Amino acid sequence: MLRFKYVAVIGVFCIFGAACDNTPTATPLPAVQTWIDKPLNGSTIPLAPYGLLFHAASPSGVAEFEVSVNGAVVDTVTPTSTESGGAEYGTLFLGEHTWTPSAPGTYLISVRAKSSAGPFGSPAIAQVTIESEVEKVE
Repeated sequence: MLRFKYVAVIGVFCIFGAACDNTPTATPLPAVQTWIDKPLNGSTIPLAPYGLLFHAASPSGVAEFEVSVNGAVVDTVTPTSTESGGAEYGTLFLGEHTWTPSAPGTYLISVRAKSSAGPFGSPAIAQVTIESEVEKVE
């Protein structure tokens, strides 16, 4: 009977050991994460040239940013790295674009980043309201 217990315990270890395959597998890189720093979602800004500011994070680097307004691509921007090593070696990337709205109204600004090792990530979106030019009082 004691021998049966040992055989059963060894059999259980063999079954669980086979199920626990420790063969290393390739871990997929996380997607590019993008966010808009300026303007913030829900902002009201004047009808004038406005500096958009955005960032992306990717362990494999960022090849480019794509800036869209109301669904139309208005620019592609080469990123700069905020870490040492340049844009191709860092993990946090900065982009800027000066946008001049054409008229007062509500606009949807979208920015997405393309990883150096793959496709574009999900876009960051900010909805902004452009108000009329402010009249100067003399």
